[in-house]
Amino acid sequence: MAQPTPVQIMKPSRYVYVFILLTVLQNASAHDPGLSLLDVQFNPDQITMRYTLAQADLESLITLDLNDDQLVSQDELDNADQSLNSIFGKSVQIQIGEDVSNPSRILFESAPSQAINVWLIFDAITQQNPELSIPLIRRFPRGHRLHLAVHDASNQLTDQQILSAKSPPVKLQTGIVSSTSIFQHYVQEGVWHIWIGFDHILFLVTLLLPAVLIHRHRTWQHVQRWQPVLRDMLAIVTTFTIAHSITLSLAALNIVSIQSAIIEPVIALSVLVTSLNNLYPLLHQARWVLAFGFGLIHGFGFASVLSDLGLQQQSLISSLLGFNLGVEAGQLAIVAVFIPLAYLMRHTVIYRQVIFKGGSLTAAVIACLWMLERIAGVELNQLSDLIAFS
Repeated sequence: MAQPTPVQIMKPSRYVYVFILLTVLQNASAHDPGLSLLDVQFNPDQITMRYTLAQADLESLITLDLNDDQLVSQDELDNADQSLNSIFGKSVQIQIGEDVSNPSRILFESAPSQAINVWLIFDAITQQNPELSIPLIRRFPRGHRLHLAVHDASNQLTDQQILSAKSPPVKLQTGIVSSTSIFQHYVQEGVWHIWIGFDHILFLVTLLLPAVLIHRHRTWQHVQRWQPVLRDMLAIVTTFTIAHSITLSLAALNIVSIQSAIIEPVIALSVLVTSLNNLYPLLHQARWVLAFGFGLIHGFGFASVLSDLGLQQQSLISSLLGFNLGVEAGQLAIVAVFIPLAYLMRHTVIYRQVIFKGGSLTAAVIACLWMLERIAGVELNQLSDLIAFS
């Protein structure tokens, strides 16, 4: 019996692709781990806090949408008043020394865009620099973030931070917050968002997968030198950066506005088109066109996050610049890890067959599922249950 050639031995079977696909799908999520907002207003007679949460985040703690219409009405909130009070009674606390204050009154309000406003009323505090802790963050999924904005009695912004479950108690500031502090916080949030934004990462990686290959004679072959890789990478990263910076700025400045219901499916479409272009290349030498065109759409996606963070007019420029630079820093960190590894593996069958072709196919399937999820409102876990049931 003839021995198989080395190429036949190394060629991955279709089961390898299936394994990769199932592994990625098991962990793929089209949504961020969650973001909530806490706006603190100091007044002479009381402290008013507005805690804004996404309906989905709150329903991870308590079932509110009893009629399954995908919306939580004011009546449904009123019916769950007792249960909600037990959740939010110690959700936010003000501490001075050993004394801990919980809200004296709690009100619940249905808000636009499938959000819930929780109003927490505290008695006035005369002592200086109390500490604020938010125990509720620890009850949300890992990675959940909270944007904190603090205002004095004249509505001047005195503090602004991004908090997580690991953040220590915040000492509430009485002075005006500096632009430098705001800038630093938004840089961190920009980096964090690109790293947890799986759809943005997948789009970028699918664009970069062919960077170490060249399309000749209707097939992908590995490049011989690093210079073409560098040119290709710079063209893609630069055009993507320019494009999403344009729309991020236009949307943040309220010059252009497009509904998230339109943007999110198109972001998924960008991953699908880019993946298919890897498998059936039409723009193999001009992928920067895809990077720029869809980069404009991704910019609107970034802008929606920036809007959710409660962008303040008095810190608009520093917040916008910081967030944008944070996104770029996070993006470049991904490129700095991916490209050298891809270059070292470019000549192997594993890269061309498993990583490039298998990865592109997997990304295409994920993008299709995202589009279904975002257009029809079907969650990936619900789809998995449906497939298993059938």
